[in-house]
Amino acid sequence: EFIVATDCAKIALYLRSILDELSLSPENATVIYEDNTAAIEMANSQNPTRRTRHMDIKNMSLLQWCENNEIILLAISTSDNASDGITNVLSTTLFHRHRDTLFGHVVPSYVSCTIQ
Repeated sequence: EFIVATDCAKIALYLRSILDELSLSPENATVIYEDNTAAIEMANSQNPTRRTRHMDIKNMSLLQWCENNEIILLAISTSDNASDGITNVLSTTLFHRHRDTLFGHVVPSYVSCTIQ
């Protein structure tokens, strides 16, 4: 999960750089929702531990991005994580909820947005 969060952060930073070149620089850090508590704790710890020494240094860049306030990892309940609809076998109810979220029919409860 930590490695996938790092890959997601790389893509987010790439998209932020494109926005920056278009003079549309994001003011706030990019939020990435993660349902794995251990991955969030590793990213927010700001330094590798004895148990993570086996991981490639390229995956530790997430620590620096979190420290520089470019990326924020926030916890999300597994039942609210729409990506589970793609990667896991779900009950019918959860499948339909995640499908509606992924297709844009429903705004997730954790997203705060205002339409002007």
